[in-house]
Amino acid sequence: TQAYRGYDTVVASSYVATDVSLTVSKTGYYSISWMGFRNITTGTSGSQLYINGSAVGSEYTTFINSYGQYVSFNMNLNQGDVLTVYARARSSAYYMGVGNLIIEEVGLM
Repeated sequence: TQAYRGYDTVVASSYVATDVSLTVSKTGYYSISWMGFRNITTGTSGSQLYINGSAVGSEYTTFINSYGQYVSFNMNLNQGDVLTVYARARSSAYYMGVGNLIIEEVGLM
């Protein structure tokens, strides 16, 4: 298991890199997860995973409530891959936060 236990918030209305990032230490098949939270329950706040600077997977823009949502999916990762959670807020009057990026090896695919 590798984890970035901190969090970061953004007020930008387009996706920007956050400090929620880690570098994979071992090639394998991983469960990837993080938390997203925002201070308003409407609008297009969201988060997305980037690997080595490129977006992967889906944008997670529909959050259950202002207290956050747990995002999780599985994929192959290579040693040295840099995972960074990007985020965007509804507008500069609001914020979107992300944190607790965790990867756990679940086997080889």
